[in-house]
Amino acid sequence: ALRNEAMPMGPNQNTLWWGGAGGSTIVVDQDAHLCFSYVMNQMDNHIVGDPRGVSLGFALFDAL
Repeated sequence: ALRNEAMPMGPNQNTLWWGGAGGSTIVVDQDAHLCFSYVMNQMDNHIVGDPRGVSLGFALFDAL
């Protein structure tokens, strides 16, 4: 999915993201030339927007 107002995964417009079952997340930011993925060792009941992966992604962009 492309970055949108409902799921603003990253500050840049050319950002793609996808979430998997239980909270896994991948973010590809073509403007920043980076890729971030999160795979947990315990599934949760979140389908999209698991706070564990989302908060790590936002911390990554804050650190840039």
